Amino acid sequence: MASLGSVAPGGTEAASQGDLPARPQPKVAGNGRTWAAVAKGTARPPMWTQDQISEVELEALKRQFTDVVEIPSEEGKLARAAWRDTAVIVRSVGRRVPVEWIRRELRMVGKLDYDVEAFLMANEIFAFCFRTESEREAVMEAGPWLVAGQLLAMERWRPNFVPGEKQLSRLVVRFRLPNLLMEYWTRSLILSIAAKAGHPLALDKFTDLGRMLGYARVKVELDAREPIWPGTFIRLGTDVHWQTFRYENLPAFCYQCARLGHGVDACPYQPDSMVSEAPGDRSA
Repeated sequence: MASLGSVAPGGTEAASQGDLPARPQPKVAGNGRTWAAVAKGTARPPMWTQDQISEVELEALKRQFTDVVEIPSEEGKLARAAWRDTAVIVRSVGRRVPVEWIRRELRMVGKLDYDVEAFLMANEIFAFCFRTESEREAVMEAGPWLVAGQLLAMERWRPNFVPGEKQLSRLVVRFRLPNLLMEYWTRSLILSIAAKAGHPLALDKFTDLGRMLGYARVKVELDAREPIWPGTFIRLGTDVHWQTFRYENLPAFCYQCARLGHGVDACPYQPDSMVSEAPGDRSA
C-alpha cells in the first residue's frame, strides 16, 4: 500500500486524501477560441457615431458625391411657411436649461394661454413655435431672456439654419455705463456710446428720464461670436475719458479674446485677435 505523497507503481503520484478533482478544461472551437468567447461574440459598433471630419475632407466628399435632391418650389414654400412667421430658435449661452422651464417662461412673459410647441434640434438648440406672428414678435422684443440664471440667445427662424453655436449668435443683454460723466447724460450721447458694445435697442426707463445719475443702463443686441467690449474711450476735443461697460448676467467668458463659449485654456484665437478683428462701431 502506497503511503501519502508516495509515488505509486508506474511512476505516477498517488492522489492525496481530500484532494479536489481537477477542473475540466473549457471546450475549444475549431478556430482556437473557447465556446464561451464565441457565445459572447464581438463588440458591435455603436448605432450613432460622433466622428468629425475636417472641412477639407468634407469638401473632397462633396466633389465626389454630386447628386442633388430637387425640392419642388411649391412644396418648399409650404414647408417654410410653417416656420417663417411664428418660430424662434433658442439656445443657452451658459449651462443647459430644461426645455420645460423655457416654455414656462415664454408663456408667463408672453402672457399666453397655451404652451408653445417645442422641438429639440441638435447641440442643445430648440425651436419654439407660436400660434401667431404677433405673439412671436412680442417675445422677441421682451428680452433679455434669463431662465434659471442662464442667458438665452434667441433669433427668429430663418431658412437653411444649421444647428451649431456659431449659427445662433443674437444675444440681448442689459449693460451699464458706471460713473458716466454728467455732460454726456443725454439720450443721443448714451446711445452713441452704447453702440460700441452692440446695437442699442432701448434705454432703461430711469435712464431715459435722467433720474439715476450713478450709471446709465441700456438694452443692446450683441453678436455672441464677436469679442465682448470692456469699454471705450470717449474724446471731446483734447479731453479723453475711458468709459467702462458692465454687462448683466453674462456667463463666464475668455479673458484672452473676450469671447463667450470657452475659457483661456481652450482659446483658439491669438492674444491680439480682439484688437485686430473687433469692429470699431457695431451700430451698423
